[in-house]
Amino acid sequence: QRNNNLVPPKCCPNFLSGGQKCRGTNFKQGDSVHTDYQEIKIQEAASRIGVGHIPRSLLIKLQHDLVDRCQPGDEVVVVGSLLAQWQQSVAVG
Repeated sequence: QRNNNLVPPKCCPNFLSGGQKCRGTNFKQGDSVHTDYQEIKIQEAASRIGVGHIPRSLLIKLQHDLVDRCQPGDEVVVVGSLLAQWQQSVAVG
């Protein structure tokens, strides 16, 4: 992604069933669905945890009508699905 534009890949990043790298370069465009989303980080209220404890936090992804519904400092109740997403580690070198 560059400047809020999706850049199509130059070649297919997937592997075929035999372990060979896919060499496809023909990408179908126009079937994408784009939606508004916002990432917020929620954290335990300091008043509800003991002195000397660090509040725990979660990254929440909001979509559609939930975007821009809360501001920093708001107390919120979140009901939804918990999905584990692995982030690619960055090699330092």
